[in-house]
Amino acid sequence: MVGVKSALGKEYRAKKVILTTGTFLQGLVHIGTHQSQNGRFGESASVALSLNLADLGFEMGRLKTGTCPRLSGASIDFSQLEAHGGDLNPPKFSHYTKDFNPTQLPCFITYTNESTHALIRQNFHLAPMFSGQIESVGPRYCPSIEDKVYRFHEKERHQLFLEPQTRSCSEYYVNGLSTSLPFEVQEQVIHSIKGLEHAQITRYGYAIEYDFIPPTQLKRTLETRQMANLYLAGQINGTTGYEEAAAQGLMAGINACLSLQNKPELVLHRDEAYIGVMVDDLVSKGTQEPYRMFTSRAEYRLLLREDNARLRLGAHTHALGLMDDTEYTELCAQKEQIRGALERLKQTAITPTKEVLKRLKDANQTPINDKCDGVFLMGRENFSPDVLSEFLGFLNTLEPFILEQIKIECKYHDYIAKQSVSIAKMAQMLNTPIPLDFDYKKSTGLGLEACEKLEKFRPKSLFEASQISGITPANLEVLQLYLHLHQKLKKMPHESR
Repeated sequence: MVGVKSALGKEYRAKKVILTTGTFLQGLVHIGTHQSQNGRFGESASVALSLNLADLGFEMGRLKTGTCPRLSGASIDFSQLEAHGGDLNPPKFSHYTKDFNPTQLPCFITYTNESTHALIRQNFHLAPMFSGQIESVGPRYCPSIEDKVYRFHEKERHQLFLEPQTRSCSEYYVNGLSTSLPFEVQEQVIHSIKGLEHAQITRYGYAIEYDFIPPTQLKRTLETRQMANLYLAGQINGTTGYEEAAAQGLMAGINACLSLQNKPELVLHRDEAYIGVMVDDLVSKGTQEPYRMFTSRAEYRLLLREDNARLRLGAHTHALGLMDDTEYTELCAQKEQIRGALERLKQTAITPTKEVLKRLKDANQTPINDKCDGVFLMGRENFSPDVLSEFLGFLNTLEPFILEQIKIECKYHDYIAKQSVSIAKMAQMLNTPIPLDFDYKKSTGLGLEACEKLEKFRPKSLFEASQISGITPANLEVLQLYLHLHQKLKKMPHESR
């Protein structure tokens, strides 16, 4: 890759190129039976670029997503709606932000009703997903309102969130009402909803089909295997969601720059960051549907917390030149304080003497029956070191951030230990074979998504099952249990089953 040529024929030479095409690659917008080639409604699709990528030898796929109508804020009757405020003390995104007191705008909740559902059912034949007009796979976790009414026909209503699009509240996003019904049906649907009887649609909802490049064609740096110096990020890799796209753009940009400087690449691992989980899933497993990041996809999710992001990723931050030596030295000292304090807590033995039991009772804490260590007590809800200051008073010399980290580590200590054992077992059990006639539907606890994917791909072993996008470690544990039972039943005499 040596650059990009525009539709006008102008050439932009570049040592590195990052493609972030969103939904523009041969984008096809659907509103009812109407179709138009757009990347977003009203904006031209990138047709030639998609064909060019295919000509270069890239395998291409096709996905679908959708969006909801937007409404004029001035036309909504908020008096009939339930306000839903933001956090009273919203957390800061950055460690460097000191004064943070943003003006927060409320969302509003309303619901569909039987009249809404009747309108939608009457117009199923005009919905592209039902008429066969759309054949691509859409995001599993963001179904259209047509899909929700069809699949969950027993539900009397579905919750909708009205979210302000602008600080002036001039426009609202109707979260939960993604649709591609004809514009006149969308108007009827909106007007059937409480508080929206006179609402004006500023932008109609629509479905959009677009090309993507299956991400198994990428390295973990997000550089393509097919072509050096070309990086892909966002929906072109089969993902959906703002955060997923932003994270990929960040990693592609970092690695492109590091490559230009002849520096080692940055690859985050699954035990370091959710970004690491997402990139590993995409590159090693690929995706057959728009991929979204969930905590359940991460084996080490108890370690991947918002509160410890700086501690987890500080070394990378420093290596990239985004944290100076002084700050990094302080960060290393903090990590050592946490490690040292936890070690000291493990070695602190506390026995249930009368004095200890009295202090626990005075602090509204459950008594202890046997000797325990400091980790056990510090992991309790609302426990303060002051309760047993002669044992735990050393913690009061630590800064609040360090103390909070210690409390969290103690709270989840046993769970993290169990998780570590589970991960070790997982590594051993991945070689377990799966019979060709195994009935996944009888494995209660797997979940609908896991059953569908396992039935489709029919993996020969738990390792092959683990490589299927969306199959979580929890799914594998459930599956392993049922495989064990399956083997026991086969060995039993038929009359004993």
